[in-house]
Amino acid sequence: MISNGIIFHYLLDAAAAAAPPARKKLELQPRSADASASAAPAETKGSKANPFGDAKPVNNDEVIRRVEEKLSQEQQEKKEAAEKARKEKEGKEKKDGAAKKEHAEGKRETEVEA
Repeated sequence: MISNGIIFHYLLDAAAAAAPPARKKLELQPRSADASASAAPAETKGSKANPFGDAKPVNNDEVIRRVEEKLSQEQQEKKEAAEKARKEKEGKEKKDGAAKKEHAEGKRETEVEA
């Protein structure tokens, strides 16, 4: 008994051997004088297709310099703000410390008088 798969392959092989693909021969016309004359100026022009199109180069150094300046300015502003906040905090602590000290001294004086 022959399996269906073997019969199928047998039929495919027979069909391929019986009818090889036939291709019609390409018939070219002889060159004309007009076609060669019009093609010559395009070749002498020498301009190739540019893969980048009309794109212009970008000066990355200038952009990087501006970004670095902006970052350094922001860092400087943060430092100044932190220094200002620190000084205000120290000044406030000194005032609070002086007020507490005066308050404590005032209590001592009242205790001594009493």
